[in-house]
Amino acid sequence: ILIFALESRPPEDGGPTYSWMDIAATGTSVSTSTLGDDGKVGPYNVGFEFEFYGEVKNQFWINSNGAVSFNSAYFTYTNTGIPTNNSATVDFIAGFWDDMYSAYAGCAIYYQSFPDYLIVQYDNTSRLGATAYTMDIQFILYRNGKIKIQYKDITAGFTLNSATVGIQSSDPALG
Repeated sequence: ILIFALESRPPEDGGPTYSWMDIAATGTSVSTSTLGDDGKVGPYNVGFEFEFYGEVKNQFWINSNGAVSFNSAYFTYTNTGIPTNNSATVDFIAGFWDDMYSAYAGCAIYYQSFPDYLIVQYDNTSRLGATAYTMDIQFILYRNGKIKIQYKDITAGFTLNSATVGIQSSDPALG
């Protein structure tokens, strides 16, 4: 189950509650210079068995292009629709899949595992070539299989209508 929450918007009836849990001071920092342009780092341990499309995931990778994945394959900067129908681009959660760049000054990425959930947090992430526009994204993976993606501090002018947001299984036809 994928749920979204936006800062400054009231939840819809039955919708998720926005609750940013900042891990910048407590989480493990990821080297954004290593991620750079079109990079991926990991694997990191989820900290519990996370069921994703009926498969148990214990490890994850962080992608510079706005996604958390469950395999070590290259994650392209060219976003597409989901399902991808491409065996090279599978097994991921797209928070804001686009040509993002994580090595700009001020960008930081963290992760932290808790007993019942994992948080991956992007602070001040930007598109390649657009350093004036940033956003913060949180991926929260819950032990019960739910996924929450939250967005915070989106700079006015940030282009929001060209990224892909969603989940893609290890089956190219299922997303």
